[in-house]
Amino acid sequence: MVRNLHVGIESDYNFAQNNAFTGYNTETATPSYWLVGVNVAADFVSKGRTLFTLSVTGNNLGDIAYQNHLSRFKYLAVNNVTGRQGVFAMGRNFGFKINVPLNFNW
Repeated sequence: MVRNLHVGIESDYNFAQNNAFTGYNTETATPSYWLVGVNVAADFVSKGRTLFTLSVTGNNLGDIAYQNHLSRFKYLAVNNVTGRQGVFAMGRNFGFKINVPLNFNW
């Protein structure tokens, strides 16, 4: 039996940084980006006892290529595979987690 079902959605919108300090090559302008994620979790119960909890998460579901404005990795060399300068943040990502409660009553 499934109990404690939880479904959540998260959103992270970052505005464009157009007022960067460009003197001495210290900052660059960064476009805006919007990330969306979803998570689902539930307890699986048998005879009133929780067997395990299963959680499934998905982050950056739109597979947005973005660089955080404060990231120091955006100043690295051009990536020959993508043709873009610097290192971009992680794209679409899925995670699965199982929590098994341990009870050591002797």
